[in-house]
Amino acid sequence: MTTTNADPGGEPLLLRVLGPVQLLRGGERLAVSRKGLTLLAYLTLEGQALHRETAAALLWPHSSGLQNLRVELSALRRVGVSLGPARAATLQSPLSTDLDLWEEDQDPDLDRWLSALGPAPLSGLDDPAHPALAAWLARGRAALGARVRRALRRRLDREPPARAEDARRRLSTQGWHLDELPGPAPTALAATLAPVLARAQGEVQALLYTGRAASGRGELLSAALRAAGWHPVGVTVVPSVAHLLASLVLQLRRHLSPVLQAEADALLASSAGAERDLVALSGLLRHLGQPVAFVLRGAEGLNEDTARALGFMLNWPATLLLALITTPQGEGRVRAHLGTAAAPGRLTTAEHPPLTPAEVAALLPPGRAHDAVEILRQSEGWWPAARALAATPDVAVRRRLDPALRTLLATELRAALSDPDRLAPLAALPAPFAQAQALDVLTQEGATVPEAEATLRAALRSGILERVPASFQAALAPDRPVRPLDGEQPLAFVSELQRAMLAGVLDASARTRLRTWAPQPLTRTGPVQPWPAQALAAPTSLLGAEVRALGFGYRLLQAAHGFTLLRCGLPEHHAPELALQVGAPPAPRWHWQLAACVARRDAPAHHRPFALRLQRPGQPAPEVLLPALEVGRWVQLSGTGQGPVLEVLCAGANVVLHVANLTLRPEADAAGPPVAPA
Repeated sequence: MTTTNADPGGEPLLLRVLGPVQLLRGGERLAVSRKGLTLLAYLTLEGQALHRETAAALLWPHSSGLQNLRVELSALRRVGVSLGPARAATLQSPLSTDLDLWEEDQDPDLDRWLSALGPAPLSGLDDPAHPALAAWLARGRAALGARVRRALRRRLDREPPARAEDARRRLSTQGWHLDELPGPAPTALAATLAPVLARAQGEVQALLYTGRAASGRGELLSAALRAAGWHPVGVTVVPSVAHLLASLVLQLRRHLSPVLQAEADALLASSAGAERDLVALSGLLRHLGQPVAFVLRGAEGLNEDTARALGFMLNWPATLLLALITTPQGEGRVRAHLGTAAAPGRLTTAEHPPLTPAEVAALLPPGRAHDAVEILRQSEGWWPAARALAATPDVAVRRRLDPALRTLLATELRAALSDPDRLAPLAALPAPFAQAQALDVLTQEGATVPEAEATLRAALRSGILERVPASFQAALAPDRPVRPLDGEQPLAFVSELQRAMLAGVLDASARTRLRTWAPQPLTRTGPVQPWPAQALAAPTSLLGAEVRALGFGYRLLQAAHGFTLLRCGLPEHHAPELALQVGAPPAPRWHWQLAACVARRDAPAHHRPFALRLQRPGQPAPEVLLPALEVGRWVQLSGTGQGPVLEVLCAGANVVLHVANLTLRPEADAAGPPVAPA
């Protein structure tokens, strides 16, 4: 592949990504369309070869993608940028960016070095009509922001404390906050917040924001509120109404004028009681005249008294949002405390965005970016675990949980159960286990039958345990729900990390004894039909993919014309079989083609990480097609099918399955453009 990144005179080309995206030669801006700049930014920042069809689908998802791509490539060649030979199947860019040069330039003059840092990265490329592009831009900005913060921290650590603090204040005015947790951009959350904040202009609203502990929930929510013009006032929930009110007033005081600060001071000194203080606080908000959001961290700590105080706030004549942050396991407890205080239409639930491979890659040194997917698998998409794994030299070796993670996991569990250690014996059982088996174990450990039954009910209700089907269906289209099949279902822990933490509570002899129990077997779809496969070079990386939890431990990383399936568990455990449905084109017969690679699997026979199920022409029912796969080797498969769907089957306790270049075409038009999988 030949690529030009300089003109005949030797002037280098540079892609500006800090601020408005521009292509520069010798400091002069070149005329390049927005689509051309988007293509250059994607290829340069992803650092991987990209198939032409994938690039076309990303930039022109609705029509004439390949034709438009050829026009843009010709325009780029005219300004001196060649992304590969004219007939090459893939595109690649070796351009340098202004961020690359800024990271490398350690100018001894700190002010001059900081002045070279531009505003928010990747400006000018947004297109609201293209959701996939918007998602990539959000992830790209988060990754670039993480790089900038790392470079700033390294440099400021070498400066005198007073000089470093002055630089931090200057950077804060430019929008760079060094202590901010690197996490997902607030774009998706802003869309959820918009109608809630609009309703809060007329009557107080409550927002229940769920996510795992220490995953940056408060930082992201506060950033989204500030971007919408609201004042977030963050406090941690405490059992005392008086202490909760005092915390809110102390945090709110910073936003008040001197006159209102005097009123706040009088309220803090008041001895009138919590009910009168609540009335006084409502008056303070009315006089403020600005929208305020009370961001309550640890909302699972609400009790009857503090929940009653929030119920009173919901009736205030103020522009106010009550944002309650909790864990997924604590959501039920918060709803129970709020009861009927949050009437229909007054309570909205939102989930914290999942961690993406691109964000994990930003935690790693350049030579370890390939570890991002494995870290995402082992960490279950949880920031603290991902950071801990990124600091280990070899992620392929499973290690014991460090004390800090164990403490956070225990906090999550206590948000759902007052004594989660009661579940520790179940954490050592091979999963899934029958309910009768779980009751036997708990009673052998000293619980009465009613106590054991109550423990299981509480664990299921709080989302620590779940019932596991032998198989379940999900779809690439995010609006189609997961559908487990009916029937008596055994139990398993929802989180492998939480299970491992609880198992660690037991002594070694207890774990060894409990592991001898047999798991509840899960049947696999069959019989199978062997299917031929051809060896293939590895296609484009799927880093930058959209992340979605499918249920029962499976996570989907979705990109244009491909996806990755992840699951984390123990090899001796049994996992349900996922049937991921890909919508077929509306035609009597259709041709399908895909590339597949099993990058991680377990040896036991009850794991089957990859198969296909579809109905072939002339066959009375769908069949399971099973190719012979070697771990780490890419293969290409193709064939003809009929009916509404093609299903990708995956069953494995530990699995990484990549599927790329997935296309389905009506058979009569097999040479035409691919139909986007649904």
